[in-house]
Amino acid sequence: MARTADAYLQTRVSIFRGNLLDDDGLRRLIDLSAEEGLGRLIPGAIDTERTHAVADPNLVERALYDLLRLELSVLLRPLSGAARDFLFFWAHRFDILNLKAIIRGKLREVPHEEIARNLFDIPPFTTLPIDQLLRTENVQELLRQLEAGRFADIAEPARRAFEEKHDLLAVDATLDQRYYAGLHSRSQKLEDSDRAEVVRLVGTQIDHLNLAWLVRYRFAYGLSPSETYYLLIPHGRTLYRERFLPLVESPECHRILDHLPESYGEVLCSADNPLNVENQLEAMTRRVAETALATAQSALARAYAYLLLREDDIRRLLSVVRGKYFELPADVTRHAVFGTATTTA
Repeated sequence: MARTADAYLQTRVSIFRGNLLDDDGLRRLIDLSAEEGLGRLIPGAIDTERTHAVADPNLVERALYDLLRLELSVLLRPLSGAARDFLFFWAHRFDILNLKAIIRGKLREVPHEEIARNLFDIPPFTTLPIDQLLRTENVQELLRQLEAGRFADIAEPARRAFEEKHDLLAVDATLDQRYYAGLHSRSQKLEDSDRAEVVRLVGTQIDHLNLAWLVRYRFAYGLSPSETYYLLIPHGRTLYRERFLPLVESPECHRILDHLPESYGEVLCSADNPLNVENQLEAMTRRVAETALATAQSALARAYAYLLLREDDIRRLLSVVRGKYFELPADVTRHAVFGTATTTA
């Protein structure tokens, strides 16, 4: 990356870093009223038609993702070549999430209008032909149409998985595999000054996803070791394909520890079910991204870490908003945000 581009990106990431909410800030929002907390944080998001003023989740979601779109556009501005391609491809995840939502809606015979209302719309980073896909008769036709364009490398294996199993899980897992394979491939093409730190961050992220999915597939969904093996992403940092076999063959969740680095011990020892494992792995990913944002030498690695944290912030903030909107007890909201129902400390 050119020196001027690197300096610009470093400066922008440092400025944007101030937008992130720490755990204490989220806890305060949970305990404050909507007007006191969210009304100041997200102007215009308060629904004054309700007896008790609350933030409308749909308005908040649109505002937050519009802000993410603007921030990503700024971060892309100085980039070119492989670095730009990498960050732009990260945003491709919103197309994958939209595609999953459309497929899920079609299988459940949800009206087109309702499916469309729940899709991400953050151009130019969402590029699926939404109207065309909603008009297709079934999932196979939808995926065949995508095979003719820029989504062919994702749509073709997803269609084959669906035709073989007629199973939403197989389609979801295939889409995730192809997406993260593409992200990994683009990280390998980066310049020397960026590659090592970005590859480490992407690989660690994939490790955590693989372990969360492995526990879910084996011990929540009851899939066989071979079924689980072929649904995982083969490009992790330490949990790559050659290490999958003893993991998927473990008869109990805690026995996976026998085949993992020591750093995962605390996660699995303290987790009593697959959901808790996923919550703790998400927290591990946040900590890794926070460290990269604070200490990485590569501006691109810091930008990527910021985007991971920013999207996770949005997810957690929306949990707070929905908790207030539906008047849920504070402990329920805390569990959704932090993976624990404990009170504030």
